[in-house]
Amino acid sequence: MNKVKKVIIATIGVVLSAVLLCSCTEAERVTYNVQKEADNFNVTRRLSVINARSDKPVLELIGNFSISNNEENELVVTIEVAPNVYKVDYVYLNDWTMYTIEDVSGAYVDKYHYEMNFLPEMIIPITFTNKDWKKERITAMNKFEKVSYIEYVKAIGGDIDLFDEYNDIKIPKRATIGSAGDDFFAPFTFTLEPGETIKFPTGIRVLLDKDKFLAIYPRSGLGFKYRVQLDNTVGIIDSDYSNSDNEGHIFIKITNDTRDNRTVTINKGDGVAQGIITQFFITDDDRTDGIRNGGFGSTTKG
Repeated sequence: MNKVKKVIIATIGVVLSAVLLCSCTEAERVTYNVQKEADNFNVTRRLSVINARSDKPVLELIGNFSISNNEENELVVTIEVAPNVYKVDYVYLNDWTMYTIEDVSGAYVDKYHYEMNFLPEMIIPITFTNKDWKKERITAMNKFEKVSYIEYVKAIGGDIDLFDEYNDIKIPKRATIGSAGDDFFAPFTFTLEPGETIKFPTGIRVLLDKDKFLAIYPRSGLGFKYRVQLDNTVGIIDSDYSNSDNEGHIFIKITNDTRDNRTVTINKGDGVAQGIITQFFITDDDRTDGIRNGGFGSTTKG
């Protein structure tokens, strides 16, 4: 009798399962199967993150990835970049961002190709392929550009809205056709009391050929008129600094070294320093093979 009951219960269970499955629409079944295929890294998709205030895309990810949310309001993107090799990206969301996911499997794409683009004027694309899943720069060399908005906010500190300030950042440029240096401009207004020092992010990075470096000097006017000095006298930006974990973000540290007790105000958009791109040479027996992955001062670590 008990055996009969078990058979009946099992049969009812199968029937209920069948009824539940049959109650799903075809669209629901397709959605479930597509999602399952995506989580198994068999679907090439495009993730677009959009600034809801400006309607402009700020980030685009393309590749075979699965996606989920965590408790810190982040999208967790897990990417298969080679057979049994995975990496994870985190995309922070806030009240003025939204995202869309699009299936782009119709186009031929290498299964292990993964591309990250910051838009519209953010940082360089990063591409991973099954041949080489190291970070690769796809851009012209010897060029100034902005760091990403995310990096700029992190450098300022705090979860604050700096979108307008970020958009107003000026790319370094020469004042005249005879100028040797590209002027760097203050991204915001600040005041220096006598003896006071400030270290501030410029919002700028530089891409350089491997045999070039950027030397940052004080602007003649600030030093001559007010004794505003660069704290490191001359800043050296190496060609591989742009590969650093802070995107190669250039910071400037200056001090009001006045001798006549004068307060100095630097207004937003004022020139604060100048950079000169210079070629360097190495010895014939140079065998250096170190790789940078830190920011300022990282090359002094033994």
